[in-house]
Parts: sequence; C-alpha cells; structure tokens
Amino acid sequence: MSRLSNIAMAALASTTMLAAAQISHAADELNVAYYSAPLSADPYQGGGVPTSALGFNVYEGLFFNDGYTNLKPGLAESYEWLASNILQLNLRKGVKFHDGKPFTSRDVVYSLCRMMFARDGKLGIIGGSLRPIKDIKVLDDHTVQLITKEPYPYLRAKLFYTYVMPAHLADAPGEITWDLDNKCGVKSFASRAEIDNLDKAVGTGPYKLTGYKKGTGDAVLEGFNDYWGGAPNWKKVKVHAVSSSGARLAGLMAGDFDVIENPTTDEIKVLQKADDFMVTSAPSLRPIYLRITFGDAQADITGTNGKNPFEDKNVRLAVAHAIDRAAIVKRIMGGNATAANQISPRYMPGALEGAEDIAYDPEKAKDLLAKAGYPNGFGMTLYGTNDRYINDARVVQAIGQYLTRIGIKTKVEVMGKGIFNKRVRAKDMQVMLYGYGHTQGALIAVQRTLATPNKETGAGQRNRSNYSNAELDKLITAQLTGDEDKIAPFEKKALEFVRQEMPVIPLYYQHYTIAHKKGMSITERGDERLLFQNVHPAAK
Repeated sequence: MSRLSNIAMAALASTTMLAAAQISHAADELNVAYYSAPLSADPYQGGGVPTSALGFNVYEGLFFNDGYTNLKPGLAESYEWLASNILQLNLRKGVKFHDGKPFTSRDVVYSLCRMMFARDGKLGIIGGSLRPIKDIKVLDDHTVQLITKEPYPYLRAKLFYTYVMPAHLADAPGEITWDLDNKCGVKSFASRAEIDNLDKAVGTGPYKLTGYKKGTGDAVLEGFNDYWGGAPNWKKVKVHAVSSSGARLAGLMAGDFDVIENPTTDEIKVLQKADDFMVTSAPSLRPIYLRITFGDAQADITGTNGKNPFEDKNVRLAVAHAIDRAAIVKRIMGGNATAANQISPRYMPGALEGAEDIAYDPEKAKDLLAKAGYPNGFGMTLYGTNDRYINDARVVQAIGQYLTRIGIKTKVEVMGKGIFNKRVRAKDMQVMLYGYGHTQGALIAVQRTLATPNKETGAGQRNRSNYSNAELDKLITAQLTGDEDKIAPFEKKALEFVRQEMPVIPLYYQHYTIAHKKGMSITERGDERLLFQNVHPAAK
C-alpha cells in the first residue's frame, strides 16, 4: 500500500465517528474541493476545466448540453434554421441577471462580441469558433438571427460556450452590432480584473459569485432565488482549490468537504471500504494520448542521424502497438478509464462505431520499426506531468517501459503543469502525454488540434504540434461547411483518417471520478464540469 493510502487509512480510522455525525451539511451549504484552481472568475480567459466549471454555475449559454454533446434549450428557448447559414434564436423570456436586470437580445450580441475581444479588449484566438459568423441581426428583444459566411453545422454547439453576460455593465452607449473592425460599437468591455474583483461578475445562472480569491482560486457562491430554472439546491457553495489529492481526501474524511474531485486509484480503494462515503465515476470526453511534435527532431532524439523518426507513419504505428492499454486501465487506473481505439471517445455521439481495438503486439511494433529503418530502435525522452491528469506520472513511467522493450530507449521526464505548459508552447518536447477533450462534436478536438491553422474557419486554434496534412484539412473543411444534420459521413471519414495515420496515439479515455459523503445524489458529466444543481443534499 502506498504512503498516501496509509495516511488516508489513518485519517479514516480517526474520523469515522466524526464523519458519521456529519454525513452531510445542511442544504444551506455545500463545500467542494476542486483538484485544481480556477485561474479566473472570467470564463472567457481559458484556464482549463476548473475555470470553465466555476463559470458554468454562474453564467449560461444559449444552449445547454448533457455533458456528452447532446444539446438542449438554454437561454435560447427554441431555434430554427431559416437557411443553411441563417440560425434564428428565440430567447427565453423572464430571465433575470443576478443584479435584477432583464436578459435581452442586446446581451447576446454583446456577449458574442466580448468572446471575440475577451483578452482585455484585443481580438483573440478564444473567439475563433465564432469567426464563421458574418452578421447578427436583432429582430426584437427576444429574437436574433446569426448569419454565417457559409453553412456551419457546429454553430449551435459553439453557442453552448457563449457565457451570456450583461451589456448594461459595459461602456456601450449606442447600438451593439457584429462589427469586429470597430469592436462592435463597444467602447469598453467588462475586463478580467473587473470580473475577478466581482464588480462585473454577473450572469443568469443558478448561483451568483460573491467571493473569489485571485491566485488560490477559492470561491463563494450564493443561490440565486430568482433563477428562471427553479430554486437552487444550495443557499451557499464554497469552492476550495486543493491540488494535493491526499489533502482533498483528508478534508472529506474530516467533514470539511462534502465533495472532492479526482481521488487517486489507491484512495478509491480506501473509500470503497468506508461506510460513510461514496465514489462515483463516469466516462469522460477527455482522451489521454501521446502527442507528437512534427518537423525537426528535438535534441533528445538520438540514433536517427538527425531525423525526426515520428514523421514516419510506421514509427507512430509501432508506438501504438507497443502499449498495453488494457493493462494500464486495469493496473494503473483501477478500471476508472476506458481503453482508446480512436482519438474521439468511442462512446461519444459521432465517434467511429465498430472500430477495432489497437492491439498490443510488441513483435509487430518491432517489425514496423525495422520497416521504418530503425531495426535497432533509437533514443528519446517521454514527457508528462505529475499533477494534471489522474495517475499521469505513473502512466508516463509505464509507457516508457513499454517503448524501451521494443527498442526505443526511453527516458522519462515529468514536471508540474505550469512548467509543462510553457514547454508545450515552446514546442521543444517531441513526445508527451497529453489530454484534450471537447463537448461540441466528435471531430472538434481534431479540428482544433490537428488541422492546419486557419483564422477564417477557426481550425487549428490549438495546433502546437506542427502537424499539417492537406487531406485531413480537406475532410475537416467538408464537415465544417455542411448542414447540421448531414455532417456524420464527413466526421466518420476524418476520424478514420486520423485513426489510420496516427498523428496522435490514443491511450485511454479518462473517467471523471468524484468522492462524496454517503446519501448525497450527484449526476456527473462527461465534460468533467460539476454543476452544483446536479448535487442533491442527503435526505434528512
């Protein structure tokens, strides 16, 4: 048993009576321990899942989804495609912002414009998914039309991430129009600082933000009694950002937290033996894979005469067949993951159906290396994090051993996610353990991370691997310009192309796992975002 498990068992033994007496807080307060800190109270600033998860409880999009890409009405109560490039939205009436002001069409135009200019008033990449929009017409206070340059089937899915904010808190004395050359007529958008200090952290969601600590990410939310969707489950929610899994577990056992995210495999075993706690796990939309930097070989590649061996498809396939995914899922992830057979989660709507598993076949892997011209293998470093994904450091170590067995002499280097992210941007790591998911469609993650960057379509926004393939770009363009109900065949072709070419090497799909006090009812989401309205207090 690990040292962490020993600590957890000791904590459990000393707090069993206390925990039994505190099976749940009263419904007036919920304490949640995030695995990582939200970087801002402004959801448009990026910062990963914790930032987005906090924002989802405060702000709302024009459409909602169930965490697995299935869309349902949000602030847009209904919609109609008037043409293949004209989407009319009928907005929900009677919705109030947290400051009591009514929600109208003006707020929609403002929010979409702010998404484009979220980087302190500068036109930024975060709004790339809205670049296909040509114009926005306001018909009345509750009807707007979005007009795209060409048919754009993912438009409704993109509107899930709009995070509607109030136009009346911006410096916009006149009409707000979709005029990006003139910042939509807005003199000054709500800034990140103004939102972080809560001056303009106003949404329409079931919870309003009443406290946020920049740096720590800790936050306090209060239930919004005028929420259009019904009464909040909790009068108050406290979010605690706790990066140490051991500290999260100890806090749960001591009664400080009601819900904690991402317990480790060893901790789950501890909790499953306890009477007062429960573990809930749901397949997530986050694929974990090996990401490759294409182009020149990095300094850590040896034995290839200066070539980047991963430019050869046979090398990528060799690596794919060298790894025993089933063993990783069982022994390292404790069953809380699903072996990957494609880059999109195999259970995600729109994924390839009936695709074969990627066989663990070391002999085939050696043959592929020889075919690529490396019968004796080569040397490399495999990079990863030790604080970003569940059991990430252990997975990196295991993969390093698998690759070494087929002749790729692999050193392993793990680091904190802050340093790792800087090196990702520097593109100085040839192969790394990475994870990136998306709830907007089976191919969107591919479109964002593997397509050749294109500002007009928003493709390749997060392509830091230098990968570029004209055939894949053609397939992506075809599905991006199709009708919403006719994109499935284009998605299948593009996903199959990625599966055959292996520009990334899929490993497994991480499950979103949370632990909580017994008696509570929680509905998890595949996008790993905990909605406090999905957390129901224990019955008294």
